Amino acid sequence: MLKFIIQFLLIFVIWHYNNKNKGGMFTPSGVLLSIYTLCSFMGIMLLCNGEFQTALQDRYWFPMIIFDLFIILYLLPFYKYNETQINNFKIPNKTFLDVFSTIIIILSIYSILFFAKSVIGIFSMGDLGEARNARYGSGGVEYFEAGLQATIASVAAANYCFAIVLFFIYAIIGNSKKRCILLLLSSISEPVHVLAFVGRDGIVFWLFTFAFCYAFFRPFLQESIDKQIRKICIIGGSILLIPFMLITISRFALSDYMGGGTGNSMVAYMGQPFVQGPLFFGIDNKPIRIGSAFPLFYEITNTHQLNNNIADSEIGEWRSWIFSSFIVSLYQNLDLFGLIVVTILTITFFYFSIGYKKDYIDLGNYTIYLLLFQIIGQGVFYFRQGNRGGNLFIISTLFLAILFSHCCRHWNNPIILRKNGTT
Repeated sequence: MLKFIIQFLLIFVIWHYNNKNKGGMFTPSGVLLSIYTLCSFMGIMLLCNGEFQTALQDRYWFPMIIFDLFIILYLLPFYKYNETQINNFKIPNKTFLDVFSTIIIILSIYSILFFAKSVIGIFSMGDLGEARNARYGSGGVEYFEAGLQATIASVAAANYCFAIVLFFIYAIIGNSKKRCILLLLSSISEPVHVLAFVGRDGIVFWLFTFAFCYAFFRPFLQESIDKQIRKICIIGGSILLIPFMLITISRFALSDYMGGGTGNSMVAYMGQPFVQGPLFFGIDNKPIRIGSAFPLFYEITNTHQLNNNIADSEIGEWRSWIFSSFIVSLYQNLDLFGLIVVTILTITFFYFSIGYKKDYIDLGNYTIYLLLFQIIGQGVFYFRQGNRGGNLFIISTLFLAILFSHCCRHWNNPIILRKNGTT
């Protein structure tokens, strides 16, 4: 158990000094580090429940150190970057903002309407655990019709993070109450999308992203607007947690999974990555799925994926269908050398696109910052972008970041947001 206590303390120390250096825990980096700190603590609780006892063996010291090293390397850029020093946020002019937000609203509302029928049907079934088993068991029941419309709706749902960002921007600018409401409504497209698969992750990721964006934009908000948004956070977050808890209770209340009960299932949900990660690194003949998380690349290049051991794997107490973090996902897809290269490139990319920013940041830089948070924040569980839609989201977000920065530099009448709600 000592090794996992040390694992938690390492991340806790980074979280503590991040809060100390930045004047509080409610910063974007504080949100990210809080997620990892909480999940690493839940890993200890999971072991205390008697699960994955193999990980307590001495031979897992080295695998745990290597796993934690990669985790810390991805967290350090957020720790080192002091976002509290940002006093000016530059965005393209109002015309560009209105056009872009209108596109996001239309696509998101379409996505919500498309998947809402399926979600209503699923929840009317009563037994959500059975509905999920039918979806992911043999046969794989689909609750909506696949095709072009479903693809458009799925890709549109992935842009929920931009709806959240635009919501805060318009809240700061003011005089856009209707648009703010529409953007906030649009942001639930991803939770609705994931609920159509009887999944809970969309709700969790919405909460992560909203907290991250709120932590960044809060110093730019007028106090009266800030109070209103806090009420929205409490009410909206509580409403979203209802379907999350309904699915959780239906699946685990009477189950023997991870010790049985809803409480133990929640501990397992959050703690699995920090136990399963070291277990994976301790496997001698690791199950590799080269390229399976980057299907779009192989489609574009018209090459074949080098897949090996792609079926569900259970080696010792490590299981491929249980959360192991994005580190394990990348290892399986890139092997160790590829993981090292991608880690170095990511850290370098963070520094050159964001890290040198001190007093000022533009929407393009922030989009990169948000993208990296999405990958690493959601990655506490698994590589969320490891499918065709996720690959497309990364590419389109990088394109938008370039477009936003270009418009901020070269278009007339850009908007400068300043702290305390001034423009």
